[in-house]
Amino acid sequence: MSPEMSTVHEIAKILGESLLPLKKATSSTNAFRALMLEMGWRIEEIPAPIADLSARITQLEESLAAISGDGEDAGLYEDLVTAVIELIDAIGDLKNEPFDPTLEALGFPARISERLVNYLLVEYLRTHHSRVNYLLEIFGVVEISYEGETEEASAHKKRELVWKKFADALQDPGRVFQLVFDWGSEEFQDEFLLQILLDLALSLRLPAYLEELDESLRELLGEAADSDEPKFAIHLPILNTTDDDDVEIKAGVHLATVPAAGGGLPGLAILPYLTGEAGESLELADNLYLTVEGSFSFADGVAITLRPGSPVETVQGSSGSGSVASVSGELSLEIRNEDTEGDPILLIGADDGSRFEYKALSLRGGLSLDSAGNADLYLETALEGGLLAVKAGSGDGFLQKVIPADGISTNVDLTVGLSKNNGF
Repeated sequence: MSPEMSTVHEIAKILGESLLPLKKATSSTNAFRALMLEMGWRIEEIPAPIADLSARITQLEESLAAISGDGEDAGLYEDLVTAVIELIDAIGDLKNEPFDPTLEALGFPARISERLVNYLLVEYLRTHHSRVNYLLEIFGVVEISYEGETEEASAHKKRELVWKKFADALQDPGRVFQLVFDWGSEEFQDEFLLQILLDLALSLRLPAYLEELDESLRELLGEAADSDEPKFAIHLPILNTTDDDDVEIKAGVHLATVPAAGGGLPGLAILPYLTGEAGESLELADNLYLTVEGSFSFADGVAITLRPGSPVETVQGSSGSGSVASVSGELSLEIRNEDTEGDPILLIGADDGSRFEYKALSLRGGLSLDSAGNADLYLETALEGGLLAVKAGSGDGFLQKVIPADGISTNVDLTVGLSKNNGF
């Protein structure tokens, strides 16, 4: 029977797993050289101070292996905490160790500690918690930037965790979004945003992909139709089926960017399409469902544009005869994560220890539009049956003194919505 994992133990396990790739990276000269190239350094041999980390890396590996078996006790988790702390301290002390004069000249000792830990943590998130990683990228907590080749470094992708932006995102997520993507300026990083949103959609197992827009959709967005430069958008097809009368039903959405025009800054455009009526619920993965509801009389005939500092606008396309297409109807999409048996879903932690869990988590968006062009666009997210529990565990002496024996917990139910017509 596994011991009750405390918050400290859970964090130590995550940190330990993220640092463990150092075992392989320091196992051979070739493996170490590959890691350094990934981080921008051309180093042919393993420096002695880094080779000296091997004993602590082995200690970490053994501690992680010990807690993965059956019958472990709380003392094994304390061994893991100690192993993680000692390895992180040793990595931090690399700046005080003697290195080859060539590496000293590159500033390697002063930079390796922080760069190495950042690299390992970001790669761990990307590999094992991709959804969390892409959300953190949207808010700038995870930063991945391309660094060109210089005399001192090879070309590489720099990974960085900016913890200050995590606090900023909790206080003012809109402001962080502006800083990360230059939203609200002529330098809006539209391709960067679309790539992260596409990665996030794929991590959620949504059938999204990049698609080149045709001439009619480019004109709808104010793009020059005769431009030689292709225009891409994220395409999320949702339905392609027939009803009981063999009437074809297609539904989906494009997400594209719009250029600066008429004094307005560059922004985003949502292009929904639906033919017929829809009322379908699709299982995307275990406990993850997509529901589509609505009835529209258009296909690729409307775009909802969002520009910073400007009201949401609805742009209607051409009917093909040169006149403005008449479009009307409603469309809503909901992604819902819940267990059909009603059991809580564990987001982080352990079932019998410190944890955050919920009964359901949903994201719902929709559009209603009448034939006169009056539109309402809304987005709503809801957390149902949330529970945050903190337990000291058998190894946390200090926490046992300040937290009751059965721990502390709080229920969390939250719904946040934003509508063009009704506001926040």
